[in-house]
Amino acid sequence: MPASSFVSAGTRSQSFHSSNSSHSKRSKTLSYRTISRHSNVDENLFGLPLHLKERQCHLTDQDDSFAEDPDIIITRQKLFKPGLLREEYELQKENQKRRKIRHLTSDLVRNLIIPSNCIDKKRIVIPPEKYKELLQKAKLLTNEEEQFANEQEKSEQKATLEAVEQRKQKMREYDLNRVRNERLTDLEEEAKKQAESLLQKALEQRQDQEDEIKALNEWILNAKIQAIRDEQILEKSLIKKEMAEEELRLDNMMELERQNAIHIQEEIEKKRKQQVAALFEFYY
Repeated sequence: MPASSFVSAGTRSQSFHSSNSSHSKRSKTLSYRTISRHSNVDENLFGLPLHLKERQCHLTDQDDSFAEDPDIIITRQKLFKPGLLREEYELQKENQKRRKIRHLTSDLVRNLIIPSNCIDKKRIVIPPEKYKELLQKAKLLTNEEEQFANEQEKSEQKATLEAVEQRKQKMREYDLNRVRNERLTDLEEEAKKQAESLLQKALEQRQDQEDEIKALNEWILNAKIQAIRDEQILEKSLIKKEMAEEELRLDNMMELERQNAIHIQEEIEKKRKQQVAALFEFYY
């Protein structure tokens, strides 16, 4: 292998390391500056979705039915013709795709796209009003302008909600007036009278039942009070009985302790007398 190849390889490695080091330095020094927290894009800039384009490309040269705005006109190239065979159509469609070639070198493999002479017929025609609207949307607002726009939007929403509520209230009033002014039929009049009579009877029965319920509630309350009082009296008598039994038990314990103490004292006195008598006999 010639020496020039080693030199070129060494130079390539040095240049690669130097480029990596410079790139790392730039990444450390440079930082992304945030301009806006939100990203808003007008969908008219992208035209129709791809599946709609593929479905409509062989039907019409100009069709604006799928556009988001009726002012936007989308033109497409017409591939399929009535007298064209299916194989020829597929071949023409395949030829319109971008062709690629693969370029092989000693250290790199690249896929190159061959430029096509065919101009893309897909384009979007936007009227001046829509273009001005897009420019207005793309304008960067200051904090004061953004705050003013938000306040204006809130006020508009509030006004819209108030108008909706007023319309709802008017519709309710119209319905009430219609129901009040509407003349009832004979069957409806009879049903209304029966309902009123049934309601009056139900109110009277309810009032009578309320008096009976009040009396029953008083009796139940008195019974509960009497039961609680009897329970308290019984509990009080039980407590007195337990206290008397406890006092009697304590008295018995104290009496037993006293008798034991007297018995012990008598034993001590008896032993002392015996010792004195023994000493007296020993000396005399």
